[in-house]
Amino acid sequence: MAPYTFELFAPYNKQAGLRLKNANARMFGLDIPMKLNEQDGYWRVTLDLADGIYHYQYKIVTKSWFEPEPEPALPDYTNDETKTFEENQENRKNHYEEHEKLVQEVKERNKKREEEITFTEVWYTFVDPYATEVDERGSDDAFRSVGILVFKNGKKIIDEYEWKYDNHVPLASNDKLIIYEIHIGDFQDKFTNVTAKMDYFVELGITAVEIMPIKEFPGTIGWGYTPRYYLAVENAYGTTAELKEMIDAFHKHGIRVIMDGVYNHCDVSAPYAAIDHDYWFHHEPKDRVYCWGPEWNYGRYDEKYQVWPARKYISDSIRYFISEFHTDGIEFYFNKKSFITYDV
Repeated sequence: MAPYTFELFAPYNKQAGLRLKNANARMFGLDIPMKLNEQDGYWRVTLDLADGIYHYQYKIVTKSWFEPEPEPALPDYTNDETKTFEENQENRKNHYEEHEKLVQEVKERNKKREEEITFTEVWYTFVDPYATEVDERGSDDAFRSVGILVFKNGKKIIDEYEWKYDNHVPLASNDKLIIYEIHIGDFQDKFTNVTAKMDYFVELGITAVEIMPIKEFPGTIGWGYTPRYYLAVENAYGTTAELKEMIDAFHKHGIRVIMDGVYNHCDVSAPYAAIDHDYWFHHEPKDRVYCWGPEWNYGRYDEKYQVWPARKYISDSIRYFISEFHTDGIEFYFNKKSFITYDV
């Protein structure tokens, strides 16, 4: 057994708790209260853990003023083959109208809550924004997802992969890059399958690959441009060790690995959006037509805790992917205005 501290930065929320269980257990036990340190804004609880794999979630009294609008924005409607074209058109129209009515009801409730000075306390269950592995448990429902903690020899580990080809051959300089962009899901579906195709990349004569977003996003199929967890790898593509093996194989052949970073916005179900929306994000999108989700507010500075919260979180994510996965570059994709500082 060894002590491990769970911590969550949520300085202005009233209450917080931890849900923890062994990965083999079916259900969580009683919630474990966390204590706020007023000096640094972190909720913490320290527990003695045995080596093993754990599932965990946090619970908090939300400070966000909204409830998510029903998804999808334009619901699909499947034609009934037993009905005429006109009947199906009428049913489709009614279906859309019912959905729009529901959306408007949610908007009205949000508007009312936003105007109120106080509102009923709502507990929100979510995965740690700093989780390095997430299991969606067969659903894209954020409330069912769990963070995964692997504890070995008295400390948290990511995996046990040992790098083989760091500095094996020189990598191309920035002015010599021939970049091939790939989407893991569309190209070969898994990190391991990409690794198996390494001869293909070598024959192309490229000097770098750009990997489209691989941070954990809702569901298992997507472009990755609505990230939900910024330190977790999309597990539909494989494990962290398999990602490292793929990057190692590219480095073996002198091919640099650049990763797409999505730092303008996140998925609406990302943890911070429901923890304290306006602390982390702009109150509303700057462009409603081309809004992909809550937009990070890099201009917000917390005078009390002397921190730029959004800048720190995204910078921590960048540092993690560079140090843990030996990434050779980050593309700042779809950014209207960022304030990222990282001293490589």
